Amino acid sequence: MTTTRTPIKPAAKLRITPEAIAAFREMIRLDAACTCVPYVYPDYPGRCASCDAWWHEHLKLFAALDLPPWEWPCVLRPDRPWHASRYPTWALAEKWQPGRAKVERYRALERAT
Repeated sequence: MTTTRTPIKPAAKLRITPEAIAAFREMIRLDAACTCVPYVYPDYPGRCASCDAWWHEHLKLFAALDLPPWEWPCVLRPDRPWHASRYPTWALAEKWQPGRAKVERYRALERAT
């Protein structure tokens, strides 16, 4: 008997391009230059210029890695709580944990840098 099922392809391996490494290096530099206060709603003064530039570089990294839209944000620092200044604490459930793939992607980019 034949079947009409479509085989599932294995996940593609991460391809780290020179553009991705350049964007990641710039993200690390901008992260160190961040002057934001922790996010407190509703009196949050807004993001600093470094964070705005960080998100611009994150967009470049996202495009260079050619990830699907549901992988946004594409990297998360393993040594920082997920709700640090860039992520409002009320935005997601308190028990939410970052995807292991995002942390592993960060570590892979760190090794490649």
